[in-house]
Amino acid sequence: MRISSSYVVEKGKQPDKDGFVVQVSATDTDLTLLRSNVARRSSEIDTIPDAVAFEDSEGNAVVSVDQVQRNRVIYLAQPISGREVTYVPGSPVVGIALMIMDDMRGRYVDIFDKYDDTFSFHMFGTKGIITRDP
Repeated sequence: MRISSSYVVEKGKQPDKDGFVVQVSATDTDLTLLRSNVARRSSEIDTIPDAVAFEDSEGNAVVSVDQVQRNRVIYLAQPISGREVTYVPGSPVVGIALMIMDDMRGRYVDIFDKYDDTFSFHMFGTKGIITRDP
């Protein structure tokens, strides 16, 4: 089993300074493990591994282990830091439950209008993210 190392870095940043080393093996045929490892490096937001996409230095999509192994550097098609989702504060224990209890749909619309089309919250110790369906 051949294992190789490459740098992963956001576009416009320096691989040796701002990137991180990743290792891939031939068993990761669809780059699922690589995407998952890169998604875990996002500390400020939740990143879905399937949303992580790679490009080579010429802007071509990197979709196979062979492409990763041929390139010393692969670039994230979109920055992993992304845009943070607005957090809606609530009560320390129950979160936003008291805010939405009497009219869930209406309260969600109010929250969307006040904050943004996507927001995060907590309720009874569980973190959630809600997006308005356009």
